[in-house]
Amino acid sequence: MSLRVGETSDPLPIDSLMIRMEVPTVRRVTPVDRTAEMAWLSQPDPAFVGQWVALVGGTVVSHAAAAMTAYEEARRQGVEVPFMAFVSPPSEESFAGGWIR
Repeated sequence: MSLRVGETSDPLPIDSLMIRMEVPTVRRVTPVDRTAEMAWLSQPDPAFVGQWVALVGGTVVSHAAAAMTAYEEARRQGVEVPFMAFVSPPSEESFAGGWIR
């Protein structure tokens, strides 16, 4: 028996192909202004280079080499949703990809 593309040897009833999907629950969250955190990240304290920091506003509430360690410490301090970021060393030159002729 040979089959053509798109054919099956045992046709399935359409009911067996239908999947019942539940309607997702929508949860609205209040947006948080992270302007202060972003400002701190634009000029980070060099003492935190190579570490993860948990920020609340422009204040570092915890820091560690591992993100989860810094996150858990911030949560222990009562911060519900800490803003987490890795502080990279400053680059000496900006990089923009492309070809130069």
